Amino acid sequence: MRVHGAGLQFILHEADDGGTRLLLRTRTGPGRQAGLRFTDVLLQPGYLVMDRAMLLGITQRAERQAKKDRASAESPLS
Repeated sequence: MRVHGAGLQFILHEADDGGTRLLLRTRTGPGRQAGLRFTDVLLQPGYLVMDRAMLLGITQRAERQAKKDRASAESPLS
């Protein structure tokens, strides 16, 4: 996804322990207006907090769904 010269990627990466890691990559660069780049620097701590909360929420929902799927697969009534 590209927004005003910035890039955003969600990446699923297979972990060594057999699990999956969800990564978020953001990028801004020289194609972005100077004023927006300056604003990005000022807002970066807030972006970090919001991005972390978003990733944790996605993780919680995915793990909750996986737990439900395992329980229904193990249920003798299935």
